[in-house]
Amino acid sequence: MEPSPGVVKRLLRNLYHPVALRRDPIANAIRAGRGHAPATRIFDESDVQLVQRLILTWVTLLDAEQRTRRGESHRKRQRVIIEQYDVAGQPRASVASDLGISLRQFYRERRVALERLVDIINDEFSRAQPAPSFEDGASFGRAV
Repeated sequence: MEPSPGVVKRLLRNLYHPVALRRDPIANAIRAGRGHAPATRIFDESDVQLVQRLILTWVTLLDAEQRTRRGESHRKRQRVIIEQYDVAGQPRASVASDLGISLRQFYRERRVALERLVDIINDEFSRAQPAPSFEDGASFGRAV
């Protein structure tokens, strides 16, 4: 199973909630890829920090490619939406207002950002051998 925007959205919301991270399939796949199978020991603070650091790095990749000026502004806006709304938990109306966009545009940009983040996560996991299964928390082999 590949992660979906809903799975990624839940991970972002729970990024600072260690108990919820312990049950997250992407967090467990990251952890298992570092050689810590979920069955061998508890999900500790170092695991939480690893997952947080890696996910936040992937979020910054949302605006990494800059092909056109218009595309660049959309990508930066998408990254800000994910950082402020999904990760930091700020109200959507406040984030949209700060960006100077309507709530409808906020949701369109957020949907695109979540889909792009899913693609980034899939790309990162596809570099690992073997590919992870998000159902059982299999391996994630790329070093951070």
